Amino acid sequence: MNLNRKEPNTTLITLSIAKGSNSNAVVQQLMREASTAMNIKDSDTRKKVLKALSKAKREVSENKVENGYCLFSAFDDVWVLRPPIPVTRNFYLCGKTFELDYIKTLYEEQDKIGILKLSTKESIISIRTGEFEEVKMKLTSGIHGQHSKGGSSSNRFRNIRDQDIETYFKKIMRNANTFEVSRWKYIGDKEMVKKYETMMTKG
Repeated sequence: MNLNRKEPNTTLITLSIAKGSNSNAVVQQLMREASTAMNIKDSDTRKKVLKALSKAKREVSENKVENGYCLFSAFDDVWVLRPPIPVTRNFYLCGKTFELDYIKTLYEEQDKIGILKLSTKESIISIRTGEFEEVKMKLTSGIHGQHSKGGSSSNRFRNIRDQDIETYFKKIMRNANTFEVSRWKYIGDKEMVKKYETMMTKG
Protein backbone atom coordinates (compact mmCIF):
# COMPACT_ATOMS: atom_id res chain seq x y z
CA MET A 1 0.00 0.00 0.00
CA ASN A 2 1.12 3.54 -0.73
CA LEU A 3 0.79 5.32 2.60
CA ASN A 4 1.29 8.65 0.86
CA ARG A 5 -1.82 8.22 -1.28
CA LYS A 6 -4.43 10.95 -1.37
CA GLU A 7 -8.12 10.48 -2.08
CA PRO A 8 -10.58 13.18 -3.21
CA ASN A 9 -12.89 12.40 -0.27
CA THR A 10 -12.44 11.28 3.35
CA THR A 11 -12.20 7.51 2.79
CA LEU A 12 -8.78 6.55 4.25
CA ILE A 13 -8.74 5.11 7.77
CA THR A 14 -5.85 5.35 10.21
CA LEU A 15 -6.16 3.28 13.38
CA SER A 16 -3.64 3.27 16.21
CA ILE A 17 -4.09 0.47 18.76
CA ALA A 18 -2.02 0.78 21.94
CA LYS A 19 -0.36 -2.04 23.82
CA GLY A 20 -2.82 -3.75 26.16
CA SER A 21 -5.91 -2.65 24.23
CA ASN A 22 -8.98 -4.84 23.99
CA SER A 23 -9.52 -6.01 20.39
CA ASN A 24 -13.24 -6.56 20.97
CA ALA A 25 -13.62 -2.95 22.10
CA VAL A 26 -11.87 -1.75 18.95
CA VAL A 27 -14.13 -3.93 16.78
CA GLN A 28 -17.17 -2.45 18.53
CA GLN A 29 -15.84 1.05 17.82
CA LEU A 30 -15.44 0.22 14.13
CA MET A 31 -18.99 -1.12 14.01
CA ARG A 32 -20.23 2.18 15.47
CA GLU A 33 -18.21 4.06 12.84
CA ALA A 34 -19.78 1.88 10.13
CA SER A 35 -23.24 2.71 11.46
CA THR A 36 -22.39 6.42 11.29
CA ALA A 37 -20.92 6.02 7.78
CA MET A 38 -24.31 4.74 6.56
CA ASN A 39 -25.47 8.36 6.76
CA ILE A 40 -22.88 9.63 4.26
CA LYS A 41 -24.87 11.18 1.41
CA ASP A 42 -22.45 10.54 -1.45
CA SER A 43 -22.90 6.88 -2.44
CA ASP A 44 -19.34 6.39 -3.76
CA THR A 45 -17.77 7.84 -0.60
CA ARG A 46 -20.13 5.80 1.58
CA LYS A 47 -19.22 2.54 -0.19
CA LYS A 48 -15.49 3.23 0.05
CA VAL A 49 -15.62 4.11 3.76
CA LEU A 50 -17.69 1.01 4.54
CA LYS A 51 -15.27 -1.21 2.62
CA ALA A 52 -12.29 0.33 4.43
CA LEU A 53 -14.02 -0.18 7.79
CA SER A 54 -14.82 -3.79 6.92
CA LYS A 55 -11.18 -4.50 6.06
CA ALA A 56 -10.02 -2.79 9.24
CA LYS A 57 -12.50 -4.76 11.37
CA ARG A 58 -11.33 -8.05 9.87
CA GLU A 59 -7.67 -7.23 10.55
CA VAL A 60 -8.37 -6.20 14.14
CA SER A 61 -10.29 -9.43 14.70
CA GLU A 62 -7.43 -11.54 13.32
CA ASN A 63 -4.45 -9.71 14.86
CA LYS A 64 -3.23 -10.01 18.44
CA VAL A 65 -2.62 -6.64 20.09
CA GLU A 66 0.66 -7.58 21.87
CA ASN A 67 2.78 -4.38 21.80
CA GLY A 68 0.18 -2.59 19.73
CA TYR A 69 0.11 -1.71 16.04
CA CYS A 70 -0.99 0.88 13.51
CA LEU A 71 -3.48 0.00 10.79
CA PHE A 72 -4.04 1.81 7.50
CA SER A 73 -7.15 0.84 5.58
CA ALA A 74 -8.62 1.89 2.24
CA PHE A 75 -11.45 0.47 0.17
CA ASP A 76 -8.95 -1.55 -1.89
CA ASP A 77 -6.16 -2.43 0.56
CA VAL A 78 -5.16 -2.66 4.20
CA TRP A 79 -1.77 -2.61 5.90
CA VAL A 80 -0.74 -3.35 9.48
CA LEU A 81 2.54 -2.00 10.87
CA ARG A 82 4.07 -3.18 14.13
CA PRO A 83 6.68 -0.62 15.24
CA PRO A 84 9.85 -1.71 17.08
CA ILE A 85 8.66 -0.03 20.30
CA PRO A 86 5.25 -0.32 22.05
CA VAL A 87 2.38 1.76 20.68
CA THR A 88 1.06 4.03 23.43
CA ARG A 89 -1.78 5.90 21.72
CA ASN A 90 -5.29 4.86 20.72
CA PHE A 91 -6.97 6.83 17.95
CA TYR A 92 -9.20 6.49 14.90
CA LEU A 93 -9.13 8.93 12.00
CA CYS A 94 -10.85 8.99 8.62
CA GLY A 95 -9.45 11.47 6.11
CA LYS A 96 -8.28 12.14 2.58
CA THR A 97 -4.78 11.03 3.61
CA PHE A 98 -3.40 8.63 6.21
CA GLU A 99 -2.18 10.12 9.50
CA LEU A 100 1.55 9.31 9.56
CA ASP A 101 3.06 11.73 12.11
CA TYR A 102 2.67 9.41 15.11
CA ILE A 103 3.86 6.23 13.36
CA LYS A 104 6.99 8.06 12.18
CA THR A 105 8.00 8.81 15.76
CA LEU A 106 7.92 5.09 16.57
CA TYR A 107 10.62 4.39 13.98
CA GLU A 108 12.95 7.31 14.69
CA GLU A 109 15.68 5.15 16.26
CA GLN A 110 15.70 2.65 13.38
CA ASP A 111 18.25 2.70 10.55
CA LYS A 112 17.07 4.69 7.56
CA ILE A 113 17.54 2.98 4.18
CA GLY A 114 17.25 4.95 0.97
CA ILE A 115 15.26 3.19 -1.76
CA LEU A 116 15.83 4.43 -5.31
CA LYS A 117 13.49 2.96 -7.94
CA LEU A 118 14.92 3.70 -11.37
CA SER A 119 13.25 3.77 -14.76
CA THR A 120 13.77 5.63 -18.03
CA LYS A 121 10.66 7.73 -17.48
CA GLU A 122 10.55 8.44 -13.74
CA SER A 123 12.53 7.58 -10.64
CA ILE A 124 11.20 7.46 -7.08
CA ILE A 125 13.20 8.19 -3.93
CA SER A 126 11.81 6.60 -0.76
CA ILE A 127 13.10 6.25 2.79
CA ARG A 128 12.51 2.96 4.61
CA THR A 129 12.66 2.92 8.39
CA GLY A 130 11.99 -0.55 9.75
CA GLU A 131 8.77 -1.66 8.00
CA PHE A 132 7.73 1.92 7.28
CA GLU A 133 8.48 3.26 3.80
CA GLU A 134 7.69 6.80 2.69
CA VAL A 135 7.95 8.24 -0.81
CA LYS A 136 9.98 11.46 -0.63
CA MET A 137 10.45 12.50 -4.23
CA LYS A 138 9.57 11.65 -7.84
CA LEU A 139 11.92 12.75 -10.61
CA THR A 140 11.02 12.72 -14.32
CA SER A 141 13.84 11.85 -16.70
CA GLY A 142 13.49 13.68 -20.01
CA ILE A 143 15.35 10.79 -21.67
CA HIS A 144 14.68 10.32 -25.38
CA GLY A 145 13.16 6.98 -26.40
CA GLN A 146 14.97 4.18 -28.23
CA HIS A 147 15.92 4.83 -31.88
CA SER A 148 15.09 2.06 -34.36
CA LYS A 149 16.94 3.32 -37.47
CA GLY A 150 20.55 2.38 -38.24
CA GLY A 151 23.58 4.28 -39.59
CA SER A 152 25.04 7.56 -38.43
CA SER A 153 21.62 8.80 -37.34
CA SER A 154 21.39 5.92 -34.87
CA ASN A 155 24.84 6.65 -33.44
CA ARG A 156 24.04 10.34 -33.04
CA PHE A 157 20.76 9.55 -31.33
CA ARG A 158 22.49 7.05 -29.02
CA ASN A 159 24.98 9.73 -27.98
CA ILE A 160 22.14 12.16 -27.23
CA ARG A 161 20.37 9.50 -25.19
CA ASP A 162 23.54 8.70 -23.24
CA GLN A 163 23.92 12.40 -22.44
CA ASP A 164 20.28 12.52 -21.29
CA ILE A 165 20.88 9.55 -18.97
CA GLU A 166 24.03 11.12 -17.51
CA THR A 167 22.21 14.41 -16.86
CA TYR A 168 19.31 12.49 -15.33
CA PHE A 169 21.60 10.50 -13.02
CA LYS A 170 23.34 13.67 -11.86
CA LYS A 171 19.94 15.16 -10.99
CA ILE A 172 19.05 12.00 -9.04
CA MET A 173 22.35 12.06 -7.13
CA ARG A 174 21.94 15.74 -6.21
CA ASN A 175 18.51 15.07 -4.76
CA ALA A 176 19.45 11.74 -3.12
CA ASN A 177 22.34 13.42 -1.32
CA THR A 178 19.90 15.65 0.54
CA PHE A 179 18.70 12.65 2.59
CA GLU A 180 20.59 11.16 5.52
CA VAL A 181 20.47 7.36 5.25
CA SER A 182 22.65 4.49 6.42
CA ARG A 183 22.74 2.97 2.91
CA TRP A 184 21.02 2.98 -0.47
CA LYS A 185 19.18 0.20 -2.27
CA TYR A 186 18.63 0.43 -6.03
CA ILE A 187 15.66 -1.30 -7.68
CA GLY A 188 13.63 -1.05 -10.89
CA ASP A 189 14.86 -1.19 -14.48
CA LYS A 190 17.89 -3.52 -14.41
CA GLU A 191 19.75 -1.72 -17.19
CA MET A 192 19.26 1.67 -15.51
CA VAL A 193 20.33 0.26 -12.13
CA LYS A 194 23.51 -1.15 -13.66
CA LYS A 195 24.35 2.15 -15.38
CA TYR A 196 23.64 4.13 -12.21
CA GLU A 197 25.82 1.87 -10.07
CA THR A 198 28.62 2.19 -12.65
CA MET A 199 28.35 5.97 -12.55
CA MET A 200 28.36 5.93 -8.74
CA THR A 201 31.60 3.90 -8.64
CA LYS A 202 33.25 6.38 -11.01
CA GLY A 203 32.20 9.20 -8.68
